[in-house]
Amino acid sequence: MTFRSAVSTEVETETETETVTAAIEAARAAGSALEALDDPPTARPDEVTVTDVVTEASQDAADELVDVLETAFPDDAIYIQETLVHGESGTERAWVCDPLDGISQFAANGDEYAVSIALFDETAPILGVVYLPARDDLYTGVDGGDARKNGREVTTSDRRRLQTSTCVSGFDLGGRFLRGLEERGAAVVRQESAAVNLCALATGAADVVWEYDSYPWDVAGGLVVAEAAGAVAMDTAGNQFVPDRHPSRDHLPLLATTPALEADVREYASAFVREERDATDD
Repeated sequence: MTFRSAVSTEVETETETETVTAAIEAARAAGSALEALDDPPTARPDEVTVTDVVTEASQDAADELVDVLETAFPDDAIYIQETLVHGESGTERAWVCDPLDGISQFAANGDEYAVSIALFDETAPILGVVYLPARDDLYTGVDGGDARKNGREVTTSDRRRLQTSTCVSGFDLGGRFLRGLEERGAAVVRQESAAVNLCALATGAADVVWEYDSYPWDVAGGLVVAEAAGAVAMDTAGNQFVPDRHPSRDHLPLLATTPALEADVREYASAFVREERDATDD
């Protein structure tokens, strides 16, 4: 069920606009909380550790985010990562959020960290908002609608050769999947935040996203943005990737790409799985 088919024609535009607006407000509120604590250890090096800062920033951002969403949608469930913090798990709609995706970037005063918010219906994410506060970049995506960066519509790239593509990835156990892509000529960029990576795919800055161990709160928001921009997402078996609206610590592989590269990426993933299986059997 897409966002737009979930409501009647007469009210869909108003409902969608109000929901997106509230999600954006929540993301910006969380982002402001992160920016307020971006580098206090330098002011008090003997008293405050980076871990203290990250923990406080994450909690402050979560508090701001939840306050906006629970006020706007008191009947919805709200998850911060895998923890249910508002409502009941069996409600029709659930917000799955990560107030700080890209902890290492935040701790190092980088700019590639994000607030990630996804709205799920009963089975799948239908709205995604990803906000990079250090860059003031805002991405939105609506299932059945479009994807936007800072209000302007975006689409995936049309590059048609894996050899000239760019793959972004946060983590690849053993590095074998990415090495195989490099051997085929693809450029590989390591970037921690899955939400940021999926938004890069949505804008054409990247052509492939590989996440060995994705979690719903990391990828759901960016996935809606990427798919609304035209991307396709799958697991290594080639099945459609759908994150769980009841988040857990069970990790799942995520492979996302453009329509132009889908066939080549599927072929590569299939060959990779066969090689891994054969190596294990040996």
